[in-house]
Amino acid sequence: MAKKRVLVAPLDWGLGHAARSISVIQSLLQRNAEVIIASNGRPLALLQKEFPQLEAIELPPYDVRYPTNNIYWNVATQIPQIVKAVALENRIVADLVKKRELNALISDHRLGCFNARVPSVIIAHQLHLKVEHAAIEKPVRRIHYSFFKQFNTCWIPDWEQEADSLAGTLDHPPLSRPETKYIGPLSRIRYIEAPTRYDVFILLSGPEPQRTRLENLLRDQAGQLPGNILLVQGKTDQEKQIHQSGNLTIIPFLTSAELNQAFAESNLVVCRSGYSTLMDLAACRKKALLIPTPGQTEQEYLSDYLFEKGFFLSRSQDEVNLLLDIPEALKFNGFPSLEAPNHLLEDAMDDLFRQMHA
Repeated sequence: MAKKRVLVAPLDWGLGHAARSISVIQSLLQRNAEVIIASNGRPLALLQKEFPQLEAIELPPYDVRYPTNNIYWNVATQIPQIVKAVALENRIVADLVKKRELNALISDHRLGCFNARVPSVIIAHQLHLKVEHAAIEKPVRRIHYSFFKQFNTCWIPDWEQEADSLAGTLDHPPLSRPETKYIGPLSRIRYIEAPTRYDVFILLSGPEPQRTRLENLLRDQAGQLPGNILLVQGKTDQEKQIHQSGNLTIIPFLTSAELNQAFAESNLVVCRSGYSTLMDLAACRKKALLIPTPGQTEQEYLSDYLFEKGFFLSRSQDEVNLLLDIPEALKFNGFPSLEAPNHLLEDAMDDLFRQMHA
Protein backbone atom coordinates (compact mmCIF):
# COMPACT_ATOMS: atom_id res chain seq x y z
CA MET A 1 0.00 0.00 0.00
CA ALA A 2 1.37 3.41 -1.00
CA LYS A 3 2.33 5.80 1.75
CA LYS A 4 -0.09 8.63 2.46
CA ARG A 5 1.47 12.02 1.76
CA VAL A 6 0.48 14.74 4.25
CA LEU A 7 1.42 18.42 4.40
CA VAL A 8 1.77 19.91 7.90
CA ALA A 9 1.81 23.72 7.94
CA PRO A 10 2.08 25.74 11.19
CA LEU A 11 1.53 29.48 11.46
CA ASP A 12 4.52 31.81 11.86
CA TRP A 13 3.30 33.85 14.88
CA GLY A 14 6.04 32.89 17.32
CA LEU A 15 7.22 29.30 17.74
CA GLY A 16 4.18 27.84 19.49
CA HIS A 17 2.30 26.60 16.43
CA ALA A 18 5.40 24.84 15.11
CA ALA A 19 6.27 23.41 18.53
CA ARG A 20 2.91 21.76 18.99
CA SER A 21 2.97 20.49 15.40
CA ILE A 22 5.89 18.25 16.42
CA SER A 23 3.51 15.84 18.17
CA VAL A 24 1.31 15.74 15.05
CA ILE A 25 4.29 15.04 12.77
CA GLN A 26 5.55 12.29 15.09
CA SER A 27 2.13 10.64 15.04
CA LEU A 28 2.04 10.75 11.23
CA LEU A 29 5.53 9.27 10.95
CA GLN A 30 4.57 6.45 13.32
CA ARG A 31 1.80 5.64 10.86
CA ASN A 32 4.35 5.44 8.04
CA ALA A 33 3.02 8.58 6.35
CA GLU A 34 5.23 10.71 4.13
CA VAL A 35 5.25 14.14 5.78
CA ILE A 36 6.08 17.44 4.11
CA ILE A 37 6.54 20.43 6.41
CA ALA A 38 5.63 23.94 5.28
CA SER A 39 6.03 27.26 7.04
CA ASN A 40 8.53 30.11 7.12
CA GLY A 41 11.07 31.90 9.29
CA ARG A 42 11.86 30.60 12.77
CA PRO A 43 8.96 28.09 12.87
CA LEU A 44 10.23 26.42 9.70
CA ALA A 45 13.79 26.47 11.06
CA LEU A 46 12.58 24.76 14.26
CA LEU A 47 10.86 21.95 12.34
CA GLN A 48 13.87 21.50 10.06
CA LYS A 49 16.09 21.05 13.11
CA GLU A 50 13.64 18.54 14.62
CA PHE A 51 13.05 16.65 11.36
CA PRO A 52 16.05 17.18 9.07
CA GLN A 53 15.03 14.16 6.98
CA LEU A 54 11.73 15.71 5.88
CA GLU A 55 11.10 17.84 2.82
CA ALA A 56 10.49 21.48 3.77
CA ILE A 57 8.60 24.08 1.76
CA GLU A 58 8.63 27.81 2.46
CA LEU A 59 5.26 29.53 2.58
CA PRO A 60 4.67 33.30 2.44
CA PRO A 61 5.04 34.99 5.84
CA TYR A 62 2.09 36.47 7.69
CA ASP A 63 4.80 38.42 9.54
CA VAL A 64 2.38 39.95 12.06
CA ARG A 65 4.17 42.22 14.49
CA TYR A 66 3.07 43.81 17.75
CA PRO A 67 4.90 47.16 17.93
CA THR A 68 2.25 48.73 20.20
CA ASN A 69 0.01 47.55 23.04
CA ASN A 70 -3.10 48.24 20.94
CA ILE A 71 -4.01 44.95 19.23
CA TYR A 72 -6.67 46.62 17.08
CA TRP A 73 -4.18 49.06 15.62
CA ASN A 74 -1.56 46.32 15.22
CA VAL A 75 -3.86 43.99 13.31
CA ALA A 76 -5.83 46.65 11.40
CA THR A 77 -2.68 48.12 9.88
CA GLN A 78 -1.52 44.66 8.78
CA ILE A 79 -4.77 43.22 7.37
CA PRO A 80 -3.75 43.76 3.72
CA GLN A 81 -0.52 41.77 4.14
CA ILE A 82 -2.37 38.99 6.05
CA VAL A 83 -5.05 38.67 3.36
CA LYS A 84 -2.38 38.67 0.65
CA ALA A 85 -0.40 35.95 2.45
CA VAL A 86 -3.51 33.78 2.96
CA ALA A 87 -4.50 34.04 -0.71
CA LEU A 88 -0.98 33.30 -1.91
CA GLU A 89 -0.50 30.28 0.37
CA ASN A 90 -3.85 28.89 -0.78
CA ARG A 91 -2.66 29.02 -4.39
CA ILE A 92 0.65 27.40 -3.42
CA VAL A 93 -1.15 24.63 -1.52
CA ALA A 94 -3.52 23.99 -4.44
CA ASP A 95 -0.49 23.54 -6.70
CA LEU A 96 1.15 21.20 -4.16
CA VAL A 97 -1.99 19.08 -3.84
CA LYS A 98 -1.99 18.58 -7.60
CA LYS A 99 1.72 18.20 -8.34
CA ARG A 100 2.76 16.30 -5.21
CA GLU A 101 -0.43 14.23 -5.04
CA LEU A 102 -1.06 15.12 -1.41
CA ASN A 103 -3.58 13.01 0.49
CA ALA A 104 -4.34 15.45 3.32
CA LEU A 105 -3.53 18.87 4.72
CA ILE A 106 -3.01 19.68 8.40
CA SER A 107 -2.81 23.39 9.09
CA ASP A 108 -1.98 24.84 12.48
CA HIS A 109 -3.97 28.05 12.08
CA ARG A 110 -2.65 28.89 8.61
CA LEU A 111 -5.96 30.06 7.20
CA GLY A 112 -5.09 29.44 3.53
CA CYS A 113 -3.88 25.85 3.86
CA PHE A 114 -7.03 24.07 2.71
CA ASN A 115 -8.14 22.46 -0.52
CA ALA A 116 -11.44 20.92 -1.59
CA ARG A 117 -9.71 17.93 -3.23
CA VAL A 118 -8.30 16.45 -0.01
CA PRO A 119 -9.27 16.26 3.69
CA SER A 120 -8.20 19.56 5.26
CA VAL A 121 -7.70 19.87 9.02
CA ILE A 122 -7.13 23.07 10.97
CA ILE A 123 -5.62 22.91 14.48
CA ALA A 124 -6.85 25.79 16.62
CA HIS A 125 -7.46 26.59 20.27
CA GLN A 126 -8.59 30.15 19.64
CA LEU A 127 -12.11 29.55 18.37
CA HIS A 128 -13.68 32.55 20.07
CA LEU A 129 -11.46 35.57 19.63
CA LYS A 130 -11.21 37.87 22.62
CA VAL A 131 -12.12 41.40 21.54
CA GLU A 132 -12.17 44.19 24.09
CA HIS A 133 -14.92 46.24 22.44
CA ALA A 134 -18.26 44.42 22.25
CA ALA A 135 -19.37 46.43 19.22
CA ILE A 136 -16.80 44.79 16.95
CA GLU A 137 -16.59 41.39 18.63
CA LYS A 138 -19.31 39.74 16.50
CA PRO A 139 -18.01 41.01 13.12
CA VAL A 140 -14.45 39.97 13.98
CA ARG A 141 -15.55 36.50 15.04
CA ARG A 142 -17.76 36.13 11.96
CA ILE A 143 -14.78 36.81 9.68
CA HIS A 144 -12.67 34.33 11.64
CA TYR A 145 -15.36 31.64 11.41
CA SER A 146 -15.64 32.15 7.65
CA PHE A 147 -12.04 30.90 7.27
CA PHE A 148 -12.65 27.89 9.55
CA LYS A 149 -15.59 26.76 7.40
CA GLN A 150 -13.21 26.13 4.49
CA PHE A 151 -11.77 23.15 6.41
CA ASN A 152 -13.32 19.70 6.87
CA THR A 153 -12.37 19.36 10.52
CA CYS A 154 -11.06 21.48 13.39
CA TRP A 155 -8.81 19.75 15.92
CA ILE A 156 -8.85 21.50 19.30
CA PRO A 157 -5.73 20.85 21.43
CA ASP A 158 -7.50 20.89 24.79
CA TRP A 159 -9.71 18.74 27.02
CA GLU A 160 -13.39 18.58 26.13
CA GLN A 161 -14.55 18.97 29.73
CA GLU A 162 -14.55 22.67 30.61
CA ALA A 163 -13.52 21.91 34.19
CA ASP A 164 -10.22 20.50 32.89
CA SER A 165 -9.74 23.05 30.10
CA LEU A 166 -6.41 24.86 29.75
CA ALA A 167 -7.87 27.51 27.43
CA GLY A 168 -11.20 28.25 29.09
CA THR A 169 -13.71 30.05 26.90
CA LEU A 170 -11.21 30.44 24.05
CA ASP A 171 -12.12 26.97 22.79
CA HIS A 172 -15.40 26.27 24.62
CA PRO A 173 -18.03 25.78 23.32
CA PRO A 174 -16.91 23.97 20.15
CA LEU A 175 -17.91 25.22 16.71
CA SER A 176 -20.95 23.91 14.86
CA ARG A 177 -19.01 24.10 11.56
CA PRO A 178 -16.66 22.61 10.68
CA GLU A 179 -16.78 19.37 12.65
CA THR A 180 -14.68 19.77 15.80
CA LYS A 181 -12.67 17.19 17.73
CA TYR A 182 -10.93 17.77 21.06
CA ILE A 183 -7.56 16.04 20.77
CA GLY A 184 -6.15 16.86 24.21
CA PRO A 185 -3.18 19.19 24.85
CA LEU A 186 -0.30 18.84 22.37
CA SER A 187 3.20 19.04 23.78
CA ARG A 188 6.62 17.80 22.74
CA ILE A 189 7.47 17.74 26.47
CA ARG A 190 7.15 14.72 28.75
CA TYR A 191 7.28 14.66 32.53
CA ILE A 192 10.65 13.46 33.80
CA GLU A 193 12.39 13.85 37.14
CA ALA A 194 15.88 15.33 37.43
CA PRO A 195 18.00 17.13 40.05
CA THR A 196 17.55 20.90 40.06
CA ARG A 197 20.24 22.65 38.00
CA TYR A 198 18.61 26.04 37.37
CA ASP A 199 16.80 28.18 39.91
CA VAL A 200 15.04 30.04 37.09
CA PHE A 201 14.47 29.05 33.46
CA ILE A 202 13.56 32.03 31.23
CA LEU A 203 11.92 30.78 28.03
CA LEU A 204 11.35 33.44 25.37
CA SER A 205 9.05 33.20 22.37
CA GLY A 206 6.55 35.17 20.35
CA PRO A 207 6.59 37.83 17.63
CA GLU A 208 8.97 40.73 17.37
CA PRO A 209 9.65 43.34 18.57
CA GLN A 210 8.08 42.30 21.88
CA ARG A 211 10.26 39.17 22.17
CA THR A 212 13.42 41.30 22.07
CA ARG A 213 11.96 43.87 24.46
CA LEU A 214 11.21 41.19 27.03
CA GLU A 215 14.63 39.62 26.58
CA ASN A 216 16.39 42.93 27.24
CA LEU A 217 14.23 43.57 30.29
CA LEU A 218 14.75 40.14 31.84
CA ARG A 219 18.47 40.00 31.08
CA ASP A 220 18.92 43.22 33.04
CA GLN A 221 16.90 41.88 35.98
CA ALA A 222 18.43 38.39 35.95
CA GLY A 223 21.77 39.82 37.06
CA GLN A 224 20.17 40.76 40.38
CA LEU A 225 18.99 37.23 41.10
CA PRO A 226 20.76 34.60 43.18
CA GLY A 227 21.35 31.10 41.85
CA ASN A 228 21.73 29.78 38.31
CA ILE A 229 19.60 31.26 35.54
CA LEU A 230 19.03 29.74 32.09
CA LEU A 231 17.73 32.00 29.31
CA VAL A 232 16.61 30.46 25.99
CA GLN A 233 16.07 33.17 23.39
CA GLY A 234 13.83 31.29 20.97
CA LYS A 235 16.06 32.15 18.01
CA THR A 236 15.96 28.97 15.97
CA ASP A 237 17.48 30.76 12.97
CA GLN A 238 20.81 31.36 14.74
CA GLU A 239 23.81 29.14 15.37
CA LYS A 240 23.73 27.41 18.70
CA GLN A 241 26.37 29.19 20.75
CA ILE A 242 26.23 29.25 24.54
CA HIS A 243 27.06 32.54 26.24
CA GLN A 244 27.86 32.72 29.95
CA SER A 245 27.51 35.99 31.87
CA GLY A 246 27.99 35.50 35.60
CA ASN A 247 25.17 33.25 36.82
CA LEU A 248 23.25 33.67 33.53
CA THR A 249 23.52 31.05 30.74
CA ILE A 250 22.15 32.26 27.38
CA ILE A 251 21.31 29.84 24.53
CA PRO A 252 19.60 30.77 21.22
CA PHE A 253 17.42 27.62 21.13
CA LEU A 254 17.04 24.07 22.42
CA THR A 255 15.96 20.91 20.65
CA SER A 256 12.89 19.15 22.03
CA ALA A 257 15.00 16.71 24.04
CA GLU A 258 17.15 19.52 25.45
CA LEU A 259 14.10 21.62 26.26
CA ASN A 260 12.52 18.68 28.05
CA GLN A 261 15.66 18.32 30.17
CA ALA A 262 15.78 22.05 30.91
CA PHE A 263 12.21 21.99 32.17
CA ALA A 264 12.97 19.01 34.37
CA GLU A 265 16.10 20.62 35.84
CA SER A 266 14.46 23.99 36.61
CA ASN A 267 12.75 25.14 39.78
CA LEU A 268 10.64 27.85 38.13
CA VAL A 269 9.86 28.88 34.54
CA VAL A 270 9.46 32.50 33.41
CA CYS A 271 7.63 32.63 30.08
CA ARG A 272 4.93 34.08 27.88
CA SER A 273 1.37 32.86 28.39
CA GLY A 274 1.13 31.57 24.83
CA TYR A 275 -1.06 28.50 24.65
CA SER A 276 1.63 26.14 23.38
CA THR A 277 3.91 27.12 26.25
CA LEU A 278 1.05 26.51 28.68
CA MET A 279 0.58 23.01 27.26
CA ASP A 280 4.30 22.40 27.87
CA LEU A 281 3.90 23.58 31.48
CA ALA A 282 1.01 21.16 31.93
CA ALA A 283 3.13 18.32 30.56
CA CYS A 284 6.22 19.02 32.69
CA ARG A 285 4.22 19.99 35.84
CA LYS A 286 6.28 23.10 36.56
CA LYS A 287 5.54 26.32 38.41
CA ALA A 288 5.79 29.50 36.35
CA LEU A 289 5.63 33.26 36.19
CA LEU A 290 3.50 34.25 33.18
CA ILE A 291 4.15 37.46 31.22
CA PRO A 292 1.61 37.94 28.38
CA THR A 293 2.76 39.58 25.16
CA PRO A 294 1.48 43.19 25.18
CA GLY A 295 -1.31 43.64 22.67
CA GLN A 296 -2.20 39.92 22.46
CA THR A 297 -5.64 39.66 24.04
CA GLU A 298 -5.49 35.85 23.91
CA GLN A 299 -2.38 35.72 26.10
CA GLU A 300 -3.77 38.37 28.43
CA TYR A 301 -6.98 36.37 28.85
CA LEU A 302 -5.10 33.10 29.47
CA SER A 303 -2.77 34.72 31.97
CA ASP A 304 -5.67 36.24 33.92
CA TYR A 305 -7.75 33.05 33.65
CA LEU A 306 -4.99 30.85 35.09
CA PHE A 307 -4.13 33.40 37.79
CA GLU A 308 -7.79 33.48 38.89
CA LYS A 309 -7.82 29.66 39.02
CA GLY A 310 -4.81 29.84 41.33
CA PHE A 311 -2.41 28.01 39.01
CA PHE A 312 0.19 30.69 38.13
CA LEU A 313 1.28 34.21 39.01
CA SER A 314 0.72 36.69 36.18
CA ARG A 315 2.54 39.97 35.60
CA SER A 316 2.33 42.46 32.75
CA GLN A 317 5.54 43.20 30.87
CA ASP A 318 5.83 46.75 32.21
CA GLU A 319 5.26 45.60 35.81
CA VAL A 320 7.46 42.51 36.05
CA ASN A 321 10.14 42.57 38.73
CA LEU A 322 11.89 39.21 38.96
CA LEU A 323 13.42 39.90 42.34
CA LEU A 324 9.95 40.38 43.86
CA ASP A 325 7.84 38.20 41.57
CA ILE A 326 9.81 34.92 41.65
CA PRO A 327 9.27 34.27 45.40
CA GLU A 328 5.57 35.06 44.87
CA ALA A 329 5.30 32.77 41.81
CA LEU A 330 6.73 29.87 43.81
CA LYS A 331 3.65 30.00 46.07
CA PHE A 332 1.46 28.83 43.17
CA ASN A 333 1.25 25.11 42.37
CA GLY A 334 0.92 25.10 38.57
CA PHE A 335 -1.53 22.92 36.66
CA PRO A 336 -3.09 20.00 38.52
CA SER A 337 -1.77 16.67 37.30
CA LEU A 338 -4.05 14.62 35.03
CA GLU A 339 -2.92 11.02 35.13
CA ALA A 340 -5.22 9.63 32.42
CA PRO A 341 -3.36 8.93 29.13
CA ASN A 342 -4.37 11.02 26.13
CA HIS A 343 -5.49 8.90 23.18
CA LEU A 344 -7.54 11.67 21.58
CA LEU A 345 -4.94 12.69 18.99
CA GLU A 346 -4.62 9.08 17.82
CA ASP A 347 -8.42 8.80 17.59
CA ALA A 348 -8.49 11.92 15.40
CA MET A 349 -5.67 10.49 13.28
CA ASP A 350 -7.67 7.29 12.82
CA ASP A 351 -10.56 9.34 11.44
CA LEU A 352 -8.26 11.28 9.11
CA PHE A 353 -6.68 8.13 7.70
CA ARG A 354 -10.11 6.62 7.13
CA GLN A 355 -10.99 9.73 5.08
CA MET A 356 -7.77 9.38 3.07
CA HIS A 357 -8.57 5.73 2.32
CA ALA A 358 -12.17 6.49 1.34
